[in-house]
Amino acid sequence: MKIYTILRTRNEAKNIERFIHCYLNAGVDKILIADGESEDDTVSIAEGFYKVEVRNYPERVYGKNGLWRNGE
Repeated sequence: MKIYTILRTRNEAKNIERFIHCYLNAGVDKILIADGESEDDTVSIAEGFYKVEVRNYPERVYGKNGLWRNGE
């Protein structure tokens, strides 16, 4: 059985490496990063791990409070 983890990110460079190490050490086989147009080093850090796939989701879904998230 394979174990996959999906994570939405946006500007998480300070946390992404710790997250990836934690889940890989726990036995996760692959991590999918659904990135919402990060403007920091989140994507480049995540792409440095061979069990991580990064996909960019530029679509923005706005909430009632004016904040947005990616659509996926």
